[in-house]
Amino acid sequence: MKPKHDWHLDLRITLGLILSTAMNIAGGVWWAAKVQNVNDQQDTAIARLETRQDRADASSVSQIERLARIEANQANQTQLLQEIRQKAFR
Repeated sequence: MKPKHDWHLDLRITLGLILSTAMNIAGGVWWAAKVQNVNDQQDTAIARLETRQDRADASSVSQIERLARIEANQANQTQLLQEIRQKAFR
């Protein structure tokens, strides 16, 4: 018959060591959860900023097109004004 070797804690492992190890593990889990929460918040903020930037880019393109039309109209009006002046001073 084999001798029975039950598992047991060595007497050198104190309750304080067990408690401090458990507290360290709990602190690590808490820290990791907090970091994950911060990362989730940052991901949400990044998504909002990207959406806002996309809207701003679309608005910018629209404004550029309007500005080009205004400049073309201004050039046409300047040309018409010069023609009117030439006819008026003949």
